[in-house]
Amino acid sequence: MEAGIAGGGGFGGFGFGRQGPTRGSDAEGNVTIDFLDAVRGGKVGLQLQGMGELQVTIPAGADQGTKIQLRAKGSPGTGGGPPGDLYLKLKVRPHAFFRREGDDLHVDLPVALHELIQGAEVLTPTPDGPVSLKIPKGSANGGKLRLAGKGATKRGTKDRGNLYVHLQATLPNATLP
Repeated sequence: MEAGIAGGGGFGGFGFGRQGPTRGSDAEGNVTIDFLDAVRGGKVGLQLQGMGELQVTIPAGADQGTKIQLRAKGSPGTGGGPPGDLYLKLKVRPHAFFRREGDDLHVDLPVALHELIQGAEVLTPTPDGPVSLKIPKGSANGGKLRLAGKGATKRGTKDRGNLYVHLQATLPNATLP
């Protein structure tokens, strides 16, 4: 953005005078964050080239490609003008066992065959920590259970998506004679 030109004097308003303060340019960059930091949001320390470490607030429910504006962290202004802004585009690292589809999360949960047949109560991971999950009697391998409100935060709201738990039967280790 260019500042206006002051002056005018006896030259027909052509502005042969001083140029005022000029705002610095905006800058852009990419940063990679952890999956759970994107889902839960919060403050994250990021090392930015030429700026050192900055504490950046990640909005809950952020996803791949989300842009974050850091005011006055762009290029410095001239003549006493303010600095520009810095725009960071988020890249999200994949998680070891959670997958994301919109605001819903998915996880594969290994369970013993007898837990599928007889039913059981097992611990399952969520972004907020493990919770107890009741597996109904007679559940099928590959069956899907829904934990309402345990997914990613829906941007701009306090609502959350769901966590879908995919049951994966495991067989006991057989020992050979």
